[in-house]
Amino acid sequence: MKNFIFISPNFPTNYWQFCRELKNDGMNVLGIGDQPYDELKPELKDSLNEYYKVNSLENYDEVYRAVAFLTFKHGRIDWLESNNEYWLERDAALRTDFHITSGFQTSDMPRIKYKSKMKEYYQKAGIATARYHMVDDFEGCKKFIEEVGYPVVVKPDNGVGASGTHRLSNDEELRTFLTYKSIHHPDVSYIMEEFVRAEVNSYDAIIDGSGNPIFEAGNVSPMSIMDIVNDNDNSIYYIIKDLPDDTRAAGRAVVKSFGVKSRFVHFEFFRMSEDQAGMGKKGQIVALEVNMRPCGGFTPDMINFARSTNVYKIWADMIAFGGTDMPVGEHFYCPFAGRRDGKHFVYSHEQLMQKYQGNMRMVDRIPDALSGAMGNQMYVATFPTFEEMEQFYADVLAVTDENNDTIQQELVNVLALGEPAAKALIPKPNLSPAVKPTTAVTKTTTKAVTKTDSRKQKVNDEETSPGNGLNGIVSGAGLRFKKGSLYSEAVSTGRAARRLQQGSAHGKRWYRPKSRSESSCTKAFGCPAYATVLLRPKVYAAAEYGAMPLPVQGQREGWLRCQAPTARGRCDARWRGAAVPLAE
Repeated sequence: MKNFIFISPNFPTNYWQFCRELKNDGMNVLGIGDQPYDELKPELKDSLNEYYKVNSLENYDEVYRAVAFLTFKHGRIDWLESNNEYWLERDAALRTDFHITSGFQTSDMPRIKYKSKMKEYYQKAGIATARYHMVDDFEGCKKFIEEVGYPVVVKPDNGVGASGTHRLSNDEELRTFLTYKSIHHPDVSYIMEEFVRAEVNSYDAIIDGSGNPIFEAGNVSPMSIMDIVNDNDNSIYYIIKDLPDDTRAAGRAVVKSFGVKSRFVHFEFFRMSEDQAGMGKKGQIVALEVNMRPCGGFTPDMINFARSTNVYKIWADMIAFGGTDMPVGEHFYCPFAGRRDGKHFVYSHEQLMQKYQGNMRMVDRIPDALSGAMGNQMYVATFPTFEEMEQFYADVLAVTDENNDTIQQELVNVLALGEPAAKALIPKPNLSPAVKPTTAVTKTTTKAVTKTDSRKQKVNDEETSPGNGLNGIVSGAGLRFKKGSLYSEAVSTGRAARRLQQGSAHGKRWYRPKSRSESSCTKAFGCPAYATVLLRPKVYAAAEYGAMPLPVQGQREGWLRCQAPTARGRCDARWRGAAVPLAE
């Protein structure tokens, strides 16, 4: 069993899903965080094998001791991640100190954290970048500004998100910024860049161990996050229905240039909204920055809605197996609208919910830690057309004040660029998802409960009826799956079956047993095995021991119970009465 340490698995709150899918894939998931265990979400508790609380994640020595303890207890650590921009350098230091080679090391940090260093790798990839100057004194900055003109943007060279980012429009603002920096951040290195009139397009991808994308998507931010933060404005961005060819080509070129492997990445590009001297033409891609972690906030969930898939599982499969067979379904636009408290909106929350009840996918208050860039109240929906999404934004963000017409026109303007139609920088390669290795990979339950029994027999790899969406084999000693020529094994010596795969139009997901007692065996062949399944009509599940399938047809929900084989080698399979709620 591979050991995976997840740093700060409780933030953002949706990251428990990464842990769940890792655990479902047989990883030993070990959490380190500063939140008391009793305050963790129940879903996160269920997704961790062990949790180590530290007083402060900012204290490196304390986190180091936590990793050392978990290493002593569980053995060599195979992976260590936070998937959080704030902790990337901390993650790299821990990997370096504990010789964990499955991710970036301390020596890699300059090129992936410092915006000035990123530019040379963008240039290697053949992607244009904004001209820049490392902030020094007034004279040095003024000389650069004479070349590119006002406005300019200044931001920490090693920064997170839009924090500390400012737009300067004249000499007075430049002097004010330099004074502010000298007083409050004298030791922080700032970079000054020419202002690019553009929207932000992202390339979001899961990259396998060979540097190949196994999943790709992207979002569009028509409004500057810098302006949202600085002006305390509403927030909008959306997952684009289909990734443009030039964004895909640019993203793949950057992956190759930076040597990215085994990561979930979020690369940002400018798409110019007008011709700009020294930069290029309207619609052209210009490099912004790389982020060697998933897109922030609730964006992974939005990608799931937009692609009818599960990126948490795709990422976990990549970690556990090197690839995935998780399908991608129908594509949609998935807009995010973040309302800011204190504004007077035309439509109430209730009215919006009534009108868009069939489209809404997430509605919630935004955590304070994210509200600066995302607003206070979020609405996430899906739409098949760009026009329907535009109307959604117009309704959600309409305000009652006297400037409403102006605000609505500005919204129309920022959305006017629409879908990009630029040509690809390079020919679009064939994208075929990587798959799990055809050799069986052992999956284990969360608690060791038995030892190997010499009487244990192998389960034959008999396949259920093809094309039914669910191919699975349940035995009294374990659980195996066969999908076409792809195999995965959930057999642990002496342990009961714990997963059966869902078959539906929305893809395949794993579901947990209802309780630990139902996934435990005291003997290799002396107890029942349980698996939670969701079956659609005409979808088959086979309970099998040896070569004897027992199909169950036309069922929808329930427990599949497979008793230990009898003396005649039979396996007693039947459905229990109660329906099982989905473990979302």
